[in-house]
Amino acid sequence: MDANDDPAFGDPTVVTDTEVATAKADIQCRDKLDVEKTWFDAETKLQQAAITKHQAELNTVANDNKTVVAKAKAAAH
Repeated sequence: MDANDDPAFGDPTVVTDTEVATAKADIQCRDKLDVEKTWFDAETKLQQAAITKHQAELNTVANDNKTVVAKAKAAAH
């Protein structure tokens, strides 16, 4: 993420050899260390924990949505 935030790589109209080399090294590293799966697994764990923690609130919102949709359908007829 450091390269992503580096102002040296911030001009979209100029692509330097250093930028290309950095991008290639990044891809090789991501592939070697299976970054996508690791990131996905970590994000899934965080989201599942948040869902569990807020399940009652989520159920309330889902029920409220069902009520609003039912009212809208009834008004449309």
